[in-house]
Amino acid sequence: MTRISSAATLFFAVFLPVFWLVFFGSLTAGLFLVNIEDLDGTFFQFMRWIFLALFVLFAILIYRTILKLRRIDADEQYIYVSNYLRTIRIPYTQIDSLQSKSLSIRLLGKINLSHKGYFGSSITFICDEQKYLLLEEKINRLSVQNDY
Repeated sequence: MTRISSAATLFFAVFLPVFWLVFFGSLTAGLFLVNIEDLDGTFFQFMRWIFLALFVLFAILIYRTILKLRRIDADEQYIYVSNYLRTIRIPYTQIDSLQSKSLSIRLLGKINLSHKGYFGSSITFICDEQKYLLLEEKINRLSVQNDY
């Protein structure tokens, strides 16, 4: 089995959201728990709401983007998609299309499935160009075999 997605997926999908929510959330909660009379009232009150807005904004951004990243492994018959808690197996025949966008160093890949599965009808992952081309070759090879 070949790993297609980047090792950075673990950092982005697990560590970054946990650290952001725990550390920045704790800082934001601490700002609301401290007694306002101990500090300059007007500026401190303003900073509380700025930190709360940033925490909520970035939590939504993380939820809508980073938490959608999946780990992708492939063999000759299936791709294996994981969110690091559950792994599912998808046959190549269920893949409708494969797309990519450049992130300068890496690619942001997207697999569109013909049927909605456990992770939805599209799966997003980060990979390097060689791994993306390898996955694309496996998908094309199998689709050519199924045409005959």
